[in-house]
Amino acid sequence: MHTRSLSRQSFGLIIFIIGISLAPVMDSIAKILSGEIHATQVAFVRFAIQAIILSLFITFTNTPAKLKSQNPAASALLGIVLALSLVSYFSSLKWLPLANATAIFFVEPMFVTILANIFLGEKVGWRRYLAVLVGLIGALIIIRPSFVDVGWPSLLPALAALFAAIYMILGSKLARSDHPISMQVSAGLAGFVFLGLLMLIGTSIGYKEFTFIWPNLRQWGLLFLAGLVGTSVGVLLIYAVKFARPSFLGPFGYFEIVTAIILSAFLFNEIPDSLTWLGIVIIIGSGLFILWRENTAKSD
Repeated sequence: MHTRSLSRQSFGLIIFIIGISLAPVMDSIAKILSGEIHATQVAFVRFAIQAIILSLFITFTNTPAKLKSQNPAASALLGIVLALSLVSYFSSLKWLPLANATAIFFVEPMFVTILANIFLGEKVGWRRYLAVLVGLIGALIIIRPSFVDVGWPSLLPALAALFAAIYMILGSKLARSDHPISMQVSAGLAGFVFLGLLMLIGTSIGYKEFTFIWPNLRQWGLLFLAGLVGTSVGVLLIYAVKFARPSFLGPFGYFEIVTAIILSAFLFNEIPDSLTWLGIVIIIGSGLFILWRENTAKSD
């Protein structure tokens, strides 16, 4: 039984690492478009593509009954939470280097640890809470110079991380009853409708950040690629939490920084400064300590 559980955990970890490593590709596209199309519209199109791709999958595989959501309201909430996370994060990329935004977003495992204790009943002792505090200090080291330069937008990746942590916890609970594909279809449709309503209201009142802009051919291509990558990441992460506990997977989210730093350097000529590296090391160190405590102690 232990071996089988370990195997499931390992499989969940592998697909989680693949998914999390792909995420900066979508983020890079959002950053490329950030000066042309606002974040809400990028996320809106991403959800539309997700809903279309997965709906076609269900139709052509002829498995609608099997993939019917057992909790459509919760799946819809999943989509809204993810939409809020994406809009928050994509918005930050207009002002912050990709690597910095990704590093700040790494407070997500800290939020997952806290929320898993509150909503999933997973035991978290004082040592792991101390590691959470240290990780948040690491995030503040990165945020501080960014906050001086650009102000409140430097906090957006942390807000996105909080919504992402809620997404992970809610997804973990839903994965016990719903198929990952059905969850992503419901989440995609909910995110699409939610952001569509925001943009409808924004366009009607002339609010720039929520006003729809018709993309050109190049922009449509980039938006489609972002949607395709985003859909793949979403499915992989939902499958991951179906096979492994969120508190176990959380610290491995740091694999994302590798892809983010590479893309940040090659696409935007952005290299993290010494303070950013210090913050990254502190955040990763605290996350790895949480992982170590998870593996060596059932309770504190």
